[in-house]
Amino acid sequence: MNDQSTSELDFIKGLLIDAIRAADAIPKPALNLWFAHLKIESISDSTAILAVENEFISKKIQERYADVLADYLSEIVGYRLFVQMSVDETLVPAPRGGTYIRPFNAMEGKMPEADDDEDEDEEEEEDAPHTVGDRNSAEEKKEQSANGDRRLNYNPDYTFDNFVVGESNMFAHSMAKYVSKHPAKKYNPLFIYGPPGVGKTHLMYAITNNILLDNPNANITYIKGEDFTNKLVEAINKKQQEQFRNKYRKVDALLIDDVQFIAGKNSSQEELFHTFNTLYEEHKQIILTSDRPPKDLPGLEDRIRSRFEGGVLADISLPDYELRLAILKNKAKSVGLELSDEIEKFLAEKLDSNIRQIEGVIKKLSGIAFLSRDPLTIETVRRSVPEYLRENEPVGDTVKRVVRVCAKYYNVTPEDILGEKRDKYIRLARNASMYIIKQMTDLSFPAIGEYFGKKHSTVISNCNTVREMMNADPVYSAEVEEMMRESHA
Repeated sequence: MNDQSTSELDFIKGLLIDAIRAADAIPKPALNLWFAHLKIESISDSTAILAVENEFISKKIQERYADVLADYLSEIVGYRLFVQMSVDETLVPAPRGGTYIRPFNAMEGKMPEADDDEDEDEEEEEDAPHTVGDRNSAEEKKEQSANGDRRLNYNPDYTFDNFVVGESNMFAHSMAKYVSKHPAKKYNPLFIYGPPGVGKTHLMYAITNNILLDNPNANITYIKGEDFTNKLVEAINKKQQEQFRNKYRKVDALLIDDVQFIAGKNSSQEELFHTFNTLYEEHKQIILTSDRPPKDLPGLEDRIRSRFEGGVLADISLPDYELRLAILKNKAKSVGLELSDEIEKFLAEKLDSNIRQIEGVIKKLSGIAFLSRDPLTIETVRRSVPEYLRENEPVGDTVKRVVRVCAKYYNVTPEDILGEKRDKYIRLARNASMYIIKQMTDLSFPAIGEYFGKKHSTVISNCNTVREMMNADPVYSAEVEEMMRESHA
């Protein structure tokens, strides 16, 4: 790994940070604080030299996180590395206006003080709405402050052009494209549903991009269902319900992702009901996604269900072999990864149907190909991404293995999980088993319910519970992910 180019080292750094963030191996606050200006200076046969902006940060990282960095870097390059920290004061960027902020002085024991005006500018930029074109005027900002935050947290890279269409998503794609060109004209609301990782959020972003292309000043708000609930609770506690309502009712288009998390929450449903009515009556577009159709959402009020069903329902199912192959080709092309036809077909057969897993495989293989002098082979692929591959194992064997892993993790027996006992740890193991099986196989909710002797609605509810707990508790999320990794082995 000698004589690496800057681009190669930057690429490896990107893989490193992404891997650490995905695994939550370093707490997010620490990652943001200590690693903001991290640079990989070189990688030898045994040592990776990493630079940061000052001696204090260098020592902190060396003391606390050197082993973590070494572990993840070793996995990326394919051999054992040790991490050595260094200092490069040029890594501290000059702030806007060109004024240099001197680096942290460890001897003084405090961070440099920034100008008050610069602090305000930083906050202003972070809170500024994502719009096409120049920054808004002061008058526009005042209006936004009065009418609610118009910011949209969306990804401009997700477009209709890079959305791979197949039989499983063709209808949803067509409806989304129509709505993006004719918002609130015919299909309102648009309700897109399907399992996780099949492209629902991609379509929402694509709709947004198309609307903004035609109307850069469109006021669009995107929010996840769970965040809608959390922000409502916050508004009630602060007695800011009116500001909350203005934020979501005075828009041109409202996009709510994973709306199933609102089901069963009375206050959220009440607020959504009136928000929906206001927007619909004013001919504003409403777009919703869920993992299930409205009729299968437990705890959803009939008045809301009827409104969700009053527009058009568009489902996206798991991609079949042909679509997985097309997605693989598209993702590989987008990152400049050359795969043989043989490898592409192998991956399309062996990968799970979840598109996010396909993206993860392509990302990892691109890193391996970037670092290796030898072309990728099927054996290389098999060794590099075993956690993602299905080696022609019967689904029933996968289910049994998941139950065994979860039973072992919670110190219960597989018979306990499949039985009627409702002890705390048995219920946790049972819920985790159902969720992981749903993620790892193409089994339907009724099929999973049949295996456990439960109704499909119970399976849906349990999977939903696990998902909510994972979103709320990083420790629990890590536990489930660990069980899933063991189940792949």
